[in-house]
Amino acid sequence: RMQLFVANEKLPTLTAAQKKKMEGKPVLFFVHGILSSTNGAFSDIHQDSSYFQRLCDKYDNNIIAYEHWTLGKDTNRNASDLVKELPDGVALDIICHSRGAGVVRSLLETPTLIAAMKKRGITVNKVCFVAGACEGSDLATEDAVNRLFNVINKMSVLLGHGGIAGGLLTEIIKLILGGLQELPGTDAMDPGGDIVQALNKSTATLASHYLYIRANFDPNNTAVAAVDKQLIDKII
Repeated sequence: RMQLFVANEKLPTLTAAQKKKMEGKPVLFFVHGILSSTNGAFSDIHQDSSYFQRLCDKYDNNIIAYEHWTLGKDTNRNASDLVKELPDGVALDIICHSRGAGVVRSLLETPTLIAAMKKRGITVNKVCFVAGACEGSDLATEDAVNRLFNVINKMSVLLGHGGIAGGLLTEIIKLILGGLQELPGTDAMDPGGDIVQALNKSTATLASHYLYIRANFDPNNTAVAAVDKQLIDKII
């Protein structure tokens, strides 16, 4: 669902009247990543009240976000659902995180979706990928997903609780260990998969500028350097 990004724990769904008021105006648009939510990814922006106010002033309070399925739907489906929820005639600046990069790339680089947005007068200026999985992730391969959830399950048991997001993780683990063979949301991020391969061959985009923010972390001078890298790779 499309949300109005306000300083509130429960972000309201964007109404038809609010969409109408945004027509022809600049809009800031947030897209979260995998196993997350708008608040989970971006709520810290609200903590800096002066910065958030500057954003509100710059975009005349026209700040929205898309809360979506990240496991049960692939990135193409997320993007096609998203198009239907956007206000007409807006000029978007987009900030996306993690798997949200795949959703945004599908949105902006798929010819049918480009045509649909142009027909409705939607334009896109800047896109900022924050730790974005723009070319997929090796963690999305089937073997990596199975290993990851098995390790998380073991850690959850050792710690004596259900782990991330309470019972959510437990239910995911049950599905994985119970023989679920497909997770469209993670399959879509497989670097060798059809979706990522198609995007990497694309020569079109609706955006004027792509920018990115990524980590440049060197573990050599930290405690992480003492951990056997092969052991870590084997575990996760």
